[in-house]
Amino acid sequence: TVAQMIKLQLGLHVATVDLGGWDTHEAQGDGGTGYFASQFSSLASGLSALMTDLSNTGGTDHTQRLTIVVMSEFGRTFKQNASRGTDHGHGNLMFVLGGQVNGGLVYGNWPGLSTEQLYDRRDLAITTDYRSVLSEVLIRRLQNPNLGYIFPGYTNYQPTGIVQGADLTPNYETPTGAPTP
Repeated sequence: TVAQMIKLQLGLHVATVDLGGWDTHEAQGDGGTGYFASQFSSLASGLSALMTDLSNTGGTDHTQRLTIVVMSEFGRTFKQNASRGTDHGHGNLMFVLGGQVNGGLVYGNWPGLSTEQLYDRRDLAITTDYRSVLSEVLIRRLQNPNLGYIFPGYTNYQPTGIVQGADLTPNYETPTGAPTP
């Protein structure tokens, strides 16, 4: 449905798609097999199909107008629990893909995986604020510098170079008054 809306060029600027089932507390799988591998395969296949579908429709490569951000609201622990799964963790990752993405790189600092380097000795440490990645997409791809409206209290935008586009001066002011109905 999202691909059809993009191809129709109806003015769609933002869409969200949810793929649930990532809460793998038990029997997650080992060695690239099992539930987690199957779930990740579904995600990868879906993203590949979307990009293929949008890459050449009647001679138009819609992927050049597209920026996809894949993220989760929580991470997983680095080490398995007693049930051979992972619990809710601290750090996570984000994927960014599309025609104006400076891809093929890993952005951010690698904290390491030794016990001393893990957050609370069990989780991948957070090194990049997700708001910085999303702010860059907002500013450079959507030409929307109003970060204070979207992320109240966030004032530390520094572009990372993940996506192409012009930087605008961030507006950190938060809205006042009654919200628009």
